[in-house]
Amino acid sequence: MRHTNSLACLLTLFFIVPACDSDSGDSSGSGDFTVVQPSNPDATDAASDALAADSVVAVSDAGSSVVDAGPVEDTAAPVDVVADASAGTPDTSVVPEDTAGPTASQFAGRWALRYWVNTLTEVPVVGGTMETKVLTLGIVEITDTDSGLNLANETCAVEMISEEGALAETILPDAFVNSIPVANRPAVLTDDGAGFFCDTFYEVRGANLEDIANEALPTEPNDPRVFDQDGDGHPGMTISVTGLADGDIYLVQRGWNKLQTTSSDGTRIFGTTEWGDEQSYLDASSLILKSLEPVSWPDPDPTKHGWELVYAPEINCNQVIGTAATIFESQ
Repeated sequence: MRHTNSLACLLTLFFIVPACDSDSGDSSGSGDFTVVQPSNPDATDAASDALAADSVVAVSDAGSSVVDAGPVEDTAAPVDVVADASAGTPDTSVVPEDTAGPTASQFAGRWALRYWVNTLTEVPVVGGTMETKVLTLGIVEITDTDSGLNLANETCAVEMISEEGALAETILPDAFVNSIPVANRPAVLTDDGAGFFCDTFYEVRGANLEDIANEALPTEPNDPRVFDQDGDGHPGMTISVTGLADGDIYLVQRGWNKLQTTSSDGTRIFGTTEWGDEQSYLDASSLILKSLEPVSWPDPDPTKHGWELVYAPEINCNQVIGTAATIFESQ
């Protein structure tokens, strides 16, 4: 099995929650939007209902190229398509109403997501280590459940930022990102109710596995578990590589992560993440790419991995991308 520099970080995403179908997404909406006020600011239930009413269920490329993607079951336009989207900054002044005691409802609603992880990759042939930051933008819809929370993630864009002078870049075609479905994951409240925790969550792309966490990934394109997820006529998922060698690699990918909040003020949430990924090359467009066996791993510095959520009830993917430089504090 061969591994490439971290692409599964998109799950990286990885913030993940209830599913939305491709028709419910609003990633192509206009750049303008307004914050919907709760219908009865004095009533806890009304505040929660107002947030839920606005809920629409809602990473990897390399170098500095950006790929926009739809949800993890919704799709979003590529970044070059939304480059002119309105950069109107969402009003994040609406805070879910306080209640007599902390409840899951204080997190319910629609949030803009910024998620980042750092990878280190052993460079084949020439040796050395390459550092890459994987940045994901998305939308997270949080809803209450009997056991805590449910999170649904819509992936809007993924950018892989390689260190200066990198010898190779990995580019994710639009079809790759657009094929990522909305992932659903549960979360439990912390003891004081001021935060939440998402336990280990796995995603596999390009193959159907019975045991998603432990089953060995396919290594051959004719493995019956493999399917053409991105619909480009090649097995598994396709990534493009430029630099030491140019061409396409067809692979299967598995990634996992854990999420933990570190602070929340009602309109902005910060958190940490633990994550990992694994990839298996099925085939490639050139013999050189078939022979490469780069290995990657998460940067051991925990400060280089994290996420931020900003409460924005009516935001869409175009707006997340267009206003990312202003609405997120973590830059």
